Amino acid sequence: YQRRVHGEIVPGSLAMIKGGGGALLREKLVELQAATLAIVADESKIVSCLGKRASQPLPVEVVQFGWELTQQRIQAAFPAVRIVRRVKGGAVFVTDEGHFILDVDFSPDGIPDPDAVGERLKAIPGVVEHGLFLRMANIAFIAHSCGKVEALRPKL
Repeated sequence: YQRRVHGEIVPGSLAMIKGGGGALLREKLVELQAATLAIVADESKIVSCLGKRASQPLPVEVVQFGWELTQQRIQAAFPAVRIVRRVKGGAVFVTDEGHFILDVDFSPDGIPDPDAVGERLKAIPGVVEHGLFLRMANIAFIAHSCGKVEALRPKL
């Protein structure tokens, strides 16, 4: 299975922030079924630490019922972040599953421990899924502006 990354990717682990289009739950369900997950990205997506760019917040899918309380709990768990409920075309964005997306901005410090952040988010009632894609990709093909394509594999 092949996916194009519109988010960020860390070369050593192939950890990614994805789901900016709002289908992160569906993306994860599909990608978890793949025997091999190949990622295609350009060099602008390569980062040393996820979440350092304000332009790439971490999407967190939450149920509509009590979303404000869920947002408050996320804020309490990560006091330094900025959280915005996603709006598209002037209306609140609703996923195909009927959930809201909260864009959680970890910049400028980023997410130095994506596993811990992912576990902490999933422990918050109302959080359905997050946009951290960890230990899922088998290989990433990175296109460089010079025309070279680099194949990266996760370091175990």
